[in-house]
Amino acid sequence: MQRFYVRTRQHFSAAIKGIWFGILVTASQLTLSQTAEPSAPRFDLLTTPAAVAPRASKSQLTAVGRAGKRIIAVGGRGVVVYSDDGGKAWSQASVPTMVSLTGIYFPTAEKGWVVGHDGVVLNSSDGGKSWTKQIDGNDINMQVVSLAKSELQKAQVAYDNNKSSRITQAALDRALDFMGVAESGAKYGPSRPLLDVWFKNESEGWVVGAFGVILQTLDGGRKWRLYSAKLPNEQSLHLYSITATASGTLLVAAEQGYVFRSEDGGENWTRSPSLSKGGLFGIVTASHLGREIAIAFGLNGNVFRSDDAGKAWTQVALNSTASFWGGRVLSEGLILLVGNDSTIARSSDGGLTFAVSSGLRGVAFNAIVSNGIGDTIAVGPRGITALSGSAVEKGHN
Repeated sequence: MQRFYVRTRQHFSAAIKGIWFGILVTASQLTLSQTAEPSAPRFDLLTTPAAVAPRASKSQLTAVGRAGKRIIAVGGRGVVVYSDDGGKAWSQASVPTMVSLTGIYFPTAEKGWVVGHDGVVLNSSDGGKSWTKQIDGNDINMQVVSLAKSELQKAQVAYDNNKSSRITQAALDRALDFMGVAESGAKYGPSRPLLDVWFKNESEGWVVGAFGVILQTLDGGRKWRLYSAKLPNEQSLHLYSITATASGTLLVAAEQGYVFRSEDGGENWTRSPSLSKGGLFGIVTASHLGREIAIAFGLNGNVFRSDDAGKAWTQVALNSTASFWGGRVLSEGLILLVGNDSTIARSSDGGLTFAVSSGLRGVAFNAIVSNGIGDTIAVGPRGITALSGSAVEKGHN
């Protein structure tokens, strides 16, 4: 139990230092302080509805997306805000939890999903105006414990059949360790931060998060199945984002510079070599000159490009060491990456080269999206920032 919380407090916080700019670390610590004594929590963010905040659109926001023409942003304390006029006016949605929200995806104009801390998955059927909870970290804990028991049983059988093998002994040791971590996590509550969500359509989708959690649904979120055992991820590396290419290849950006890849809908996965020492926090995909390209980005200005749907990667040289937290491909093919110091990296040649400009020092952009009328909306610790098309094209110093 103690080792689990050393990893939770130190490893997770270190791995995401800067990403979403304190909101995940703060919320994670808050959750842990609440669950340190599970018998008597004083205030449960998970079950408390988000408070109405007059300046919600100026609060700390972590992700932004589109539901048809509507723009929707999510962030700390369960805040969800939406705009129907390109980002001029914002309304706050009804949300059943106050945990920090970290990812959003709408496969249709009406149906969408949001994920966040304490393993929460929220669903909306009205374009993001109101939300209901589908699962949380308690549900995920049950699946993790079940998986750990299954893995331990298989490892024990293999060891009993060949006790002299170092391989079976090592596998049993790993399984015992996994079992201990799973049981500790379940005892101390739903502290399983989810970090991103992606849906193929309104039925089939995926969520990913800390400690190697990845889940799939095939029925619009009524049931979620833990897929963590299918990834070659024995270290339980944090999974920061998930997306797919046009042909359906799934790509997951992960801790320690790894990319996980599946060509068959998540049944089988491969892992890239480590592309960088720091984490990769996102991947955007596009088509360029008839090829499926992918751009992975992360800490310290690390950007990598693949022109074969994620099989092989090459580093892109950038005149910047800013960490990048979010990215977007606009309809005209312009690739945008955003990060520290309000940095925006722009590419119009399929990610071969990027022009980089910075804005406010010490203020980050966490994510960016087109507002549908020629400009873009960036979100960060100061909430919504509207950027004109010319500012994005030419820089915004």
